[in-house]
Amino acid sequence: MSVAKALKMLVGAKPEVPRPSEAVYREVHMGRGLSTALVVIGVVMVLAAAVTAAVLVSPSFSSPMDLVQFVISGDRTHFALAFLAAVVPPLLLLAWILRTDKYEPEPKRIVLLVYAMGAVVGLAAAPMVIYGKGSTYWPLLAPLILGSLIVGSLTIFATSKYGNEVNDHVDGFVYGASLGAGLSLIYAVVSFLDAQIDPLANIALLDLPASGLVVSSVFWSVIFIMVGGLAGFWLGYERTLDGEINGRDAVPAFLVTVVVLYIAYVAANMGGIIDMAVRGSLSLYLIAISRRLLIEALKDEVAWGYTRGMAPRE
Repeated sequence: MSVAKALKMLVGAKPEVPRPSEAVYREVHMGRGLSTALVVIGVVMVLAAAVTAAVLVSPSFSSPMDLVQFVISGDRTHFALAFLAAVVPPLLLLAWILRTDKYEPEPKRIVLLVYAMGAVVGLAAAPMVIYGKGSTYWPLLAPLILGSLIVGSLTIFATSKYGNEVNDHVDGFVYGASLGAGLSLIYAVVSFLDAQIDPLANIALLDLPASGLVVSSVFWSVIFIMVGGLAGFWLGYERTLDGEINGRDAVPAFLVTVVVLYIAYVAANMGGIIDMAVRGSLSLYLIAISRRLLIEALKDEVAWGYTRGMAPRE
């Protein structure tokens, strides 16, 4: 069963590809004008999502300048530095994933577009993050809502014209991780600004300002990047087998995403050091199994002749 194969990815077992479809050799050609347009669209979408999410946190932010003034004023400077400390590690993780895709690197303009899609997903989730905390039902609903947004967005992308870039499971992981990284950026923006308004949202570690928030944000970012990668990996695997992706293929990807997010949100609901320990362990585990899956998937690309000049040209 496809669901069983998908869930086995959570223990690092890559589904086998008995015979790949012609999609693994499909070439996609885009003009330079379109490439530039995608870069511009990606940058605009990220900025718009970040600013809008920040404004949603509090009615006191009536304009982008109010937000800037809020962050840089007085003792809030260390929160701005803490925010940078929280978003840099996930970007390094994404850079590692992009470098891993060495036999058929994905066009960075498309990666940026999917990153921006993730930021928009984060924008859609922002009100739930703000108003859902403290709710008894939030740990139960959040994985379902976020899982639907993540897998739904990836499926829309993978079935679009630009989704033809998803030739196989390695490509799927790259785009899924990129979407998760965009989501994690907005999630971090909302979390940091919300902690400024509601200090109880922050967890102090070692008596350092915002330290717990930094650690928590990094863990969430890793989890979002990895679950996005795993969901994309499955969609890419379906493209490898059948040459196409449809709505039914999203169901196993959704189940994998929800299982991981349930573990993360149940841990977050526990709070304190237990939360940090569980989400930290989960983050490291997801990185480990994802690395294993990518290594095995790269062996497939070698077997298909990607190292002998048979990789599709972008």
